[in-house]
Amino acid sequence: MTNPSRLKLSFSLYLPPGGDTASVGAYHPYFIVASSWLLGGSGIATLIPLSDDSPMPDRIHFVSEQGGPAAAIAAARDSVLGLPENHGLRSMPADLTHFQEW
Repeated sequence: MTNPSRLKLSFSLYLPPGGDTASVGAYHPYFIVASSWLLGGSGIATLIPLSDDSPMPDRIHFVSEQGGPAAAIAAARDSVLGLPENHGLRSMPADLTHFQEW
């Protein structure tokens, strides 16, 4: 993938079998879209929860000054993974570093 202008990432965080009973039934699906923005090399991503109970960070838009849409989508992904409600959950797909062009 060479410098795409639009990227997307769809993933879910879930409780693996035998996980923490405090999080039983935890399933948090998300969708992130990103595109080039304003100046060359910058990007913007929007984080979209796909269920009412998916925890969200304080903001839904993430801007990168360098690294284009890939850097913006990575910032959005990392903000979700860092939420306390998502600690101990696994991601599906397991590899969240390969973004799709759209």
